[in-house]
Amino acid sequence: MILDVGSIIYIIDPNKKSVIPARVNEQLVSKTLKGENVTHNIEVPNGKVLSLESLDTAFFSSLEEVHDFLLDRAKEMIDIGIQEAKQVAEEKFADHKNIKHSEQPGDTLGVTSENNIMVTLDNGRSVNVKIPEGF
Repeated sequence: MILDVGSIIYIIDPNKKSVIPARVNEQLVSKTLKGENVTHNIEVPNGKVLSLESLDTAFFSSLEEVHDFLLDRAKEMIDIGIQEAKQVAEEKFADHKNIKHSEQPGDTLGVTSENNIMVTLDNGRSVNVKIPEGF
């Protein structure tokens, strides 16, 4: 990716879990018989100059991109945690008939009897759903 000199980018610091702004101070183009190589030197707020390509981290050209990236990562971590909890509950408490599973975000299910399920919707309403035999 070629970045304009003077542009501001945002780096995700994986150790501190923070967003660091940086300015592209220099673009270096190296042409050889094998092709062209472009690298960028960036300046971070503490004044250090680093090679962007040597960093092992994600970077973005807008805060909106940072926001979307971090939100997606958070959702992934939440989904993984929920799936792991569900799996442990099913393995360790398989004899318990009231394990609730969420089919859609915000909706919760609870088994009230063999053919009935209590569904709590996003709006807080609870409905009893009768499941026909054979399902």
